[in-house]
Amino acid sequence: MTENFIIVENVNEKELESILMELANAYSDTEFVNGIQFYRKKDKFDSFLILFSNQPDFERFNYFVNYIKYPAEHEKFSPYLRGFYRTSNIKQKSEFNIGDWIMVYVSKNDKEYDNVNLVNDKNENYLYDFGGKTKKLKSAEEMFKLISFDKNNYHHILDIIPSQTIEERKPLIGQKTKDILAIITSLAFTVLGFIMYKDSKDVAIPTMLFFGLGFIVLLWKFLNPKKFEELKKIKNKNVG
Repeated sequence: MTENFIIVENVNEKELESILMELANAYSDTEFVNGIQFYRKKDKFDSFLILFSNQPDFERFNYFVNYIKYPAEHEKFSPYLRGFYRTSNIKQKSEFNIGDWIMVYVSKNDKEYDNVNLVNDKNENYLYDFGGKTKKLKSAEEMFKLISFDKNNYHHILDIIPSQTIEERKPLIGQKTKDILAIITSLAFTVLGFIMYKDSKDVAIPTMLFFGLGFIVLLWKFLNPKKFEELKKIKNKNVG
């Protein structure tokens, strides 16, 4: 057993299949979702195994676990969910990277919706947030338990690919051009605010604040489109 994998239980097959298709489309700008292998356990109707034809990096794997836990527009979806990732596949140096496997799950006490919890085989628990921070937790909410599997005990349901693969996607030149123009405009008005400051503070200060903040947000969105979409999903879920 060498593949990184996700176990999902206590869910409906068709709903999980739909969620995996949505996941593939949401991350179709990566190769990792091109061939999500979907299996159902032979003696169960609500126990599933997820494998990947193209092994995701550790960051994307964590995104995928979080996405399955919090799928958009599936409010009553409440899975038992555990991901297992081989430490040898983790490229970055991290203190949690001990043993052979890392167990990935979402805490039952989670209120932020943008993180996962990690457990190594020493039962050390960590919070891995999608802002790039990893924090060792003082208490162990979960103990490490590797769920082994044999593919012979599973029915292969199907392989999921996004409706548009990375090779088929056309660059969104129009939208990128609009974003660049918005960034340039915000920067220009911010500079104009600085120029006007000596002669007209009442106009200059709100101009600098409004367009300066706009410049920062637009630039961050342009440089981090995937994380921007993640934050939008989290905001919409909190509002809902």
